[in-house]
Amino acid sequence: MEITLEEKWMTVPKKGLSNRELSTMIDTDRKRLGNLERMVFETRQLVEQLASPDLALNNVIRRWKESKHDHLVVTLRDGKLLIFTGNMTKETDAEKIKTILGDNLVTLAQYRTGDEMPLLAVCNSIDFDTLHKLKGIREIPLLLTREELLDGADVFPIEFLNIKQHHKILDGEDLLHDLVISKAHLRHQLEFEFRSKLLHIRGEYLRFKGKDLERLALAAVPVLAPIIGALLYLKDLPASSPGDMWGAVSDAYDVDTDVLREIYDIRRSNAKFKKDKEQYIRDIIKVLSDIGEIVDKFEVI
Repeated sequence: MEITLEEKWMTVPKKGLSNRELSTMIDTDRKRLGNLERMVFETRQLVEQLASPDLALNNVIRRWKESKHDHLVVTLRDGKLLIFTGNMTKETDAEKIKTILGDNLVTLAQYRTGDEMPLLAVCNSIDFDTLHKLKGIREIPLLLTREELLDGADVFPIEFLNIKQHHKILDGEDLLHDLVISKAHLRHQLEFEFRSKLLHIRGEYLRFKGKDLERLALAAVPVLAPIIGALLYLKDLPASSPGDMWGAVSDAYDVDTDVLREIYDIRRSNAKFKKDKEQYIRDIIKVLSDIGEIVDKFEVI
């Protein structure tokens, strides 16, 4: 198996190869492609910016083998090595959804939320028979009617803004492009989300200790990512990549989000815990409290 500039793909099955064999295979192809400025580890569920192409591939392989994904895919794009993991079923499920829904399907899209890349299916109508036909689909889509999508932005402004900003149309109309998100409704939901997350993490801290505190800290970032991203929209700032938005929000609102960026890097094996776990929880609580107060006083123009 090798990467060529024409095909740009190499697929590796999970079974039958040891970590060392996989590492050697990937490393050999990487060297043949020349000196790379950086390596990006990208999965169906998250995008990881690795510090350098020399980062241990064992970390990549270990994370893949611990995942539910069946294949490792390596490709070259713009002089950078991209490593994907996936079940190779997303496109298949999308095709199944298109076939099942037929003319009832208005829009089929894929979008990023936290660490995941789910599907969105917008239909003309959704009745029980529609749901029954979709039972058994491995990649369960978010199902909405056209009216629910267009009218629901006032009820779920954070969620719909995230979909609008981070989606790819697989089939049908791009109803998301012109979707209007009310800043007034967005500010209201942001205040609710930050205050509710603050109450949640306080309660979880009282319940947890030891290793559970580490999991609590690690779980904070994917949950907060869409909410943090919405803060940029509130100030008419462009959407940022997952790795850059922490700094962008920090600059825009004069609030220290370093702990969130640090945990983001830890989740992607780019860093390790450097402080006591209690300190991370303390810092997260402060960020939530500070932003909650800022949003509470924010005046939508």
